[in-house]
Amino acid sequence: MNKSTRIILVIVLYLLAALLGLNSVGTLVSLKYEVDEGYVFLDMNKSMSKVEREQSIEKLNTKRRMLNRDIFLSTGGALLCLASATALIFKRKRPKLHTKT
Repeated sequence: MNKSTRIILVIVLYLLAALLGLNSVGTLVSLKYEVDEGYVFLDMNKSMSKVEREQSIEKLNTKRRMLNRDIFLSTGGALLCLASATALIFKRKRPKLHTKT
């Protein structure tokens, strides 16, 4: 792998890690406002029947599992990109220094 390709790949990996990190934060916000607040509003609504309440709870649980999976994958992807880019930097071939003895 030549030097310019390695540099471009490292830059792309670091940018991808930043984007995946922002995706994780956005998904955490969605989890808070779509799921956690949904439970609060569900508890406040006293006019729902027991069946409607159970269906709503099941929908919220499904959405929570989906968002937790997305958080796990995007955070793992960001960490993997950071590790890969750092490994590419440390494992590059360094020119040997010629010293006279």
